[in-house]
Amino acid sequence: MSVNRIEPLRCPTILFSKEDRYEKIVLMCLSVCMCLSLLLLSSVSAKSIFIEIVPLERNEISLHLVRYVEQDGQKKKPILFVHGVTYSSHEFDVDYGDYSLARYFTEHGFEVWLLDIAGFGSSGKVDDGFLPDSDYASEDIEAAVRCILKRHGLFSMDILGWSWGTVTSGRFAARHPELVRRLVLYAPIVAGLGDVRVEESFHKNSWEHAAEDYQRKADGRIDFNIVEKAVADTYLSNAWRYDKESSPNGGRRDFWLATIFG
Repeated sequence: MSVNRIEPLRCPTILFSKEDRYEKIVLMCLSVCMCLSLLLLSSVSAKSIFIEIVPLERNEISLHLVRYVEQDGQKKKPILFVHGVTYSSHEFDVDYGDYSLARYFTEHGFEVWLLDIAGFGSSGKVDDGFLPDSDYASEDIEAAVRCILKRHGLFSMDILGWSWGTVTSGRFAARHPELVRRLVLYAPIVAGLGDVRVEESFHKNSWEHAAEDYQRKADGRIDFNIVEKAVADTYLSNAWRYDKESSPNGGRRDFWLATIFG
């Protein structure tokens, strides 16, 4: 019987000069250092913003109050963001690229606070959607501001109101100017709702309504030649996640009544 002999695999020997070996060692060390630097930078970036939910309650309704801060040992200026009439404070944290207003301010020396008015977003629900009107919302803002000021030992702070938030934060500032350091009215509402009647206490939220915040084509689709798809997808996903199928209509009714009697 014949036996086939298996020859061992012989690998060719590659010889390097001292100079080649030295150069390759240096390149390897540089590569390792670069990888470690990238890992360190990504770790620091991922952990730079601390997010805290702060308990707050008014009229036996829990209010969603969130704090964003960089923990770098530096003193931060508190600022409260106040949302609009349909969608809650997630509007300020579209966490894609540099589209998050909350994270931008946090990275530029502010301690950012987000508040959901009663009945909105992650705050406690209300049975009557007309309850959290503009006056009621201004009192929720007061509760949040006093909570923040107490934590910091301050007498006043900055407030930024968006859309309906310009109305509610403006009413708060008019009643308690001593608590306001600076007030920013971002995209204020000045013309009401026109002929739109508001008779139902809750607004019916929908994809079509949320998508109106973006440029759309004639067929109703979002124009992704103008809007980054990931931005719209993130915002619309948050709208469905936090605001779901309805939002209180108290603020919207205020606009309607102002149109009629104003």
